Amino acid sequence: PYRMENEYVLLEREGMEIKVKSNGRSDLKGSGKIFLTTGRLTFVHKDFKNNNFKSFDMPIAKMSKYSFN
Repeated sequence: PYRMENEYVLLEREGMEIKVKSNGRSDLKGSGKIFLTTGRLTFVHKDFKNNNFKSFDMPIAKMSKYSFN
């Protein structure tokens, strides 16, 4: 992902699975790579070229009821 100004990557992990729930929208889930930066969490699907769910990006300050397993 493109870094924002003054943003640094803290953690990068391949082979991760993500499931995102949002009120009023269908759940998103997939396998791929996660980037944790000083300001946000970014997920990139392992098959982003052929999958409708390509990526997910959320500011850490906006996250609630999350868990890392």
